[in-house]
Amino acid sequence: MKASTPPCQQGAVLLTALVMLVALMLGAASLMRLVESSNQLAGNLAFKRAATLAADNGVEAAIDWLERQSAATLASDAAASGYYASATGAVDASGNAATSVTAAIDWKNDGCNGVARSACLTTMALPGVDSAGHSVRYLIQRLCSAGGTPAANGECALYLESEADSSSRGAIAYGSEKRLTGQPWAFYRITARAVGPRDTVSLVQVLVRW
Repeated sequence: MKASTPPCQQGAVLLTALVMLVALMLGAASLMRLVESSNQLAGNLAFKRAATLAADNGVEAAIDWLERQSAATLASDAAASGYYASATGAVDASGNAATSVTAAIDWKNDGCNGVARSACLTTMALPGVDSAGHSVRYLIQRLCSAGGTPAANGECALYLESEADSSSRGAIAYGSEKRLTGQPWAFYRITARAVGPRDTVSLVQVLVRW
C-alpha cells in the first residue's frame, strides 16, 4: 500500500503568530512608556508642591519680620532685610511696562547679573536649605509711591477699619464731611521664591495689611 503524501506547509500560522508577537511587543513598549511618563509627571508635581510649601515658609518668615518692626522702621527701606517702603517703577508715564523704569529682583544674590533696570531689589534669604534641599528668598514691598508714614503719604494702598458714627441713615451723604475713620493700615506685598531639586522653582505672592 502506498503511503499518502503530507500536505504542503504554507507557513500562514507562523506568519500570523509573528504579526501578533510584534503587536504585543509594541503594546508592551507603549504601556511602559505611558507608565514612565505618568511616574515622571507625578514626580514633577510632588517636587512642585514641595517647592510651593517651602516658598510658603518664606512668606511666614517675612510676616514674622514685619511683626517685629516698628512704624519708624517700616517708613523707610531696609534693603539688607529685603524690605522696601515703596513699590515704584512698575510702569512708565504711559502706564506701560518698560525695562528702563522696571526694577529687577535679585533672586540669585548676584546683583541682578548686570540686568539694565532702574534698580536691583535685594532679597532676604532664609538660613541654609531645608531638609528637602530648598533654598528660599523673599521680598517685601509696601504699596506706597514713596517712603514715610502711611498717614502722611497720600499715595498708598490703605485700609480703614471703621467709618464715622451716625445717628441716622441720612447723616452720611454725598458732600458731607463724614469720612472713614481709624488708623490707616498699609498693604504690603510679599513675594517668596523657592528653588529645590531638579531646578524646581516656585513663586508665592501674598498681600497683607499692617
